[in-house]
Amino acid sequence: MQTKEVVKKESMRSVSLSLGIVFFYIFISIFSIILIKRSGFLFKGDDLHFHIDRVENLVGVLKGHNLLSFISTYAYNRTGIAVDQFYPNLFMYPFAILRILIKSPVSAIYDGFILINLLTCFIAHLSYKSFSGSNFQAFIFTNFYFFATWRFTDMFARFDLGELLAIAFIPLAFLGFYEVMFRNTKKWPILALGMSLILYSHLLSALMIAFCFVLMVIVNLKKIPNIKLTILRFLNAMILFLVLSFGFIYSFLYTSRSATVKLPVARILQNEALNPFYVLKDSISNSISIYRPEVYNIGIVAIAILILLLRVKPMNKLTSQLTGWTVLSLWACTNLFPWFIFQNTPVKAMQFPWRCFFLASFFISVLGVQVILFIFKPEKRKWVAAGLPLILLMLNMSSIYSFVQQREQLPTLNYTLNAATSNYKNHFFKIDDKNYSRLANYNYGSDYIPETKEASNEWNSKLFTNVAQHRAILPDGQLMTMRKIKSIPNGMIYKLPVQRKSSDVSLPFYVYNKNNYVVKRNGSEVPFKVDKNKLLNVRASSSKNEFKIQYVPTHMQLFSIFVSIMGFFLILGLWVYYSMRRS
Repeated sequence: MQTKEVVKKESMRSVSLSLGIVFFYIFISIFSIILIKRSGFLFKGDDLHFHIDRVENLVGVLKGHNLLSFISTYAYNRTGIAVDQFYPNLFMYPFAILRILIKSPVSAIYDGFILINLLTCFIAHLSYKSFSGSNFQAFIFTNFYFFATWRFTDMFARFDLGELLAIAFIPLAFLGFYEVMFRNTKKWPILALGMSLILYSHLLSALMIAFCFVLMVIVNLKKIPNIKLTILRFLNAMILFLVLSFGFIYSFLYTSRSATVKLPVARILQNEALNPFYVLKDSISNSISIYRPEVYNIGIVAIAILILLLRVKPMNKLTSQLTGWTVLSLWACTNLFPWFIFQNTPVKAMQFPWRCFFLASFFISVLGVQVILFIFKPEKRKWVAAGLPLILLMLNMSSIYSFVQQREQLPTLNYTLNAATSNYKNHFFKIDDKNYSRLANYNYGSDYIPETKEASNEWNSKLFTNVAQHRAILPDGQLMTMRKIKSIPNGMIYKLPVQRKSSDVSLPFYVYNKNNYVVKRNGSEVPFKVDKNKLLNVRASSSKNEFKIQYVPTHMQLFSIFVSIMGFFLILGLWVYYSMRRS
């Protein structure tokens, strides 16, 4: 009887602890957003315009009673750019649903950030608990990881939703990698799931992490207990990853092969790398209130962890190797690293070496746990669990307060964005609910448009400006501004003025693969051409001219999405099955 009472008390204690942790994560997820949300503004970040356009396009698609978005027709200039086929949009759906349900668009976006915060907390905690077997270690890791300065730089200063989402899933991918390499190879599905979720968040982050894993395999090759079994499990994980990611990968490759696509501008890596002195100085300031990438940093907590790490002697194998990976990732962010060697290789696609901060933040968070375990004896750790989050929260709120104070000085976007708007006005502003819709009017970014290699950069740039302002091209080269246009899910409707005589007109609408498009004039399907500029060319008559353009995905595109959905359901079903068996 006494044993039953003890077991019951332990069970109640465990449940109470778990609920306490959950409520704490909900609290910090909301509280870390509340200050900036109360300002009533979205503040222009590096990628704010791009990601808001992605959300708004999906809002239009869902309101139009469609579930899938293949081209942008409600935002991103409404010219049919296939953004969603080159930049995964799976995790834009929660933002789009919040936008539909919540009257205030600014509040909806910040509520989306709260969801990402919660996701980050729960995945970080569960992953680290599975790794260490300790709730305390998982709690400490989650706090270090959640409050990492780089994560909030990504969230507010950069507004990089893709990388921010990838950060949420990184602990899961690393857990799966560790299991396959060193502990329980049967847990290889965790690696596949983690990597596929990162891919659906941010393609470039997935490639960087995959490269990191390759380096780790090379370094630890002799330490793998069973190389043949490990290789087999990696192959299993790769196959499952391809199944889960097939919905994105197939459309990406299909559309990439259909047209020459303008990718984000390649940078000179050595020039974009950071000065290590400024990294140290600005990390001590713990600032996310920056306008220039030159002052991106990892924050004062990360610096403190690295300093305290010097006290950890002797280091175990895990701590020793993590220290090496941390040093390498930080070195890679600076101009001390010889990036010029990789300038003419595929590595240049990363654009900015300081992207490696997200890896450094992960490694340092793990090292932070090791530092706490070394410095504090078990009987004092409950005070650490109570005091450390409070310190991290105060430092975080201080940084956010400084960010809001600085950005509130920006002008409100109460003017219409267009090609004639100055560079400063296109980049530095804040947005309230009243002026939120102005963002979708014009986007100066031309990434992912189909273009002609033979044409000069000057011509492509001039053409993009005309297309973005909805100017059709007449046979004699004259431009005609389209006044009557209407967005529909994955398509557009154009009403042309009556022509003096029948003539070919290139509409301001990009085409990637002609087989994906259906054009109707006045309700009847008509043939069309694709001109040299990759614009849709139609025959306008001397009578009524209402053209409806519709993007129609191939059967294989739809099948690939179905395969991925079934793959996720399979993983969910297996997880439920094995959880019930363990119970």
